Amino acid sequence: MENIIQQHAILLKDKVRMEAYKKAIFSSVKEGDTVFDIGGGLGILSFLALKAGASHVHVVEVEPGTWTLLRLVAKHNGLAEKMTFHKGLSTKIRLKKRVDLIVSELFGNLCLNENLLPVLIDARKRLLKNGGSIIPSGMKVFFAPCENRDWEFTTTALHNLDGFDLLPDLPDIDVGTPSMIIKNADLLSEPRVFIDIDIIKARSETAANLVTFNVSRDGLLSGFASWFEARLTGKISFSTSPNDLTTHWKQGFLPLRTPQKVKAGQKIIFELEFSPDPSGLNSIMGYHFEVK
Repeated sequence: MENIIQQHAILLKDKVRMEAYKKAIFSSVKEGDTVFDIGGGLGILSFLALKAGASHVHVVEVEPGTWTLLRLVAKHNGLAEKMTFHKGLSTKIRLKKRVDLIVSELFGNLCLNENLLPVLIDARKRLLKNGGSIIPSGMKVFFAPCENRDWEFTTTALHNLDGFDLLPDLPDIDVGTPSMIIKNADLLSEPRVFIDIDIIKARSETAANLVTFNVSRDGLLSGFASWFEARLTGKISFSTSPNDLTTHWKQGFLPLRTPQKVKAGQKIIFELEFSPDPSGLNSIMGYHFEVK
């Protein structure tokens, strides 16, 4: 339980995240509404919905330990009788009646890398009333090529630790997409919008695009920085941009295995796709880039 609490404490202490979601829920919930909370965690979004006037909340959580703790926390706060607890993936849940509001916080540090898009589209199609609302209602994802001295230092250290190479260059090793602080000074071009999604209108569960970056200065291309703007409602949003207050997401970083020197005036062609993962937990991500 201790690790679960520590993990969720990081999310709950994120003031940017929490204040935006609280405002969005209180501006969206009407007295007597029913709500579906996807990825309930310790229940805070469900509890806020009930406090805002919802009559009942269906909450789904896939992680067994978190699901158990969620029920205990709800009972401790006297709210369990107004909640139905579902264990597993939201895509497997069936409800007798559709709900007025769907609320979820499934953002990864690249926004879409935790299967957010297919999960919300599925819930909208099957579980939301006509005219119902979804939080978040949309998102805009940005990418930019960048230098990252912290990452370069980390990988250099792993390549030679007491004479051992702990980071072999094998194509099937996934180094992940770490969350790191990226500064504007690290960027090698102006950022570009990768995709802008309206959840109510979205049809495709795959997000893909090709963008071209114009390199603005000489530098070492370490990878691609990413951040997003989350539109929770029409008027309430937050951003993980380097220009805004730091969140627990920081900025996402898509590292290259081998950093590459680039010069001002060159172009970087960047192609990226997020597609649904059959396991339902994370998106399948593939990307390609070319420097010209």
